[in-house]
Amino acid sequence: MSSVLENVLAIQRERAEQAERAYRELVEQLASNPKRPPSPESIDKVLIGSRRTVAELADAVKLIQRRESLRAEIRAIDARHDDRAGLVAQIQTANAELQAAQDRFRDATFPLQRSIDEIDQLHHRRAAAQRELRELMDDDAAGEIAELGQAIQAASMRCDNQKRLLADLRSRLLSPDEGIRELAVGQIQRAEERLAEMMTESGDLVRQQSDLLRAATLG
Repeated sequence: MSSVLENVLAIQRERAEQAERAYRELVEQLASNPKRPPSPESIDKVLIGSRRTVAELADAVKLIQRRESLRAEIRAIDARHDDRAGLVAQIQTANAELQAAQDRFRDATFPLQRSIDEIDQLHHRRAAAQRELRELMDDDAAGEIAELGQAIQAASMRCDNQKRLLADLRSRLLSPDEGIRELAVGQIQRAEERLAEMMTESGDLVRQQSDLLRAATLG
């Protein structure tokens, strides 16, 4: 009798194991290919055999899908991590190239900048020498340069006055009186011509003073 019962228990264990394997296969199938599920009848048969409910089946499928989703996310991240080493190497190469370029730039420009600094120092010495030469200028040259300076200042004042006159004449072009506007047109032309002459005269005076100063200081 005991052997018969043991055989029955063995058969029940085998049936339970088969039912469990069928249930696991069903869960895997639904999780991996949800668009092509087995027939409702076959699903119901598996659930009856494994003593599972529809809710338990749904939870198991969701669990498998979530696990696979997490595994896929990890694989994708691992793939990106593999790319990271290459990207870091590219940055290091670019940094090395930049450093080499900066070194070449420094080596190329350092002597040039040193020459520029030397020229600037010489320019300061030149300015100091020129100031001293002006102080040592003979009285006749100094007097003539001073007179030209006064003439330049007077010429500049005349130009400023002429510019103000021109501005006043141009404002008359806005007068509602046609006679005033016509008179202003002729006056403006003459005033512009006179201003041009004044500016030429002022420029000549500046050049004369500059030439005289250069001759007096540089010889």
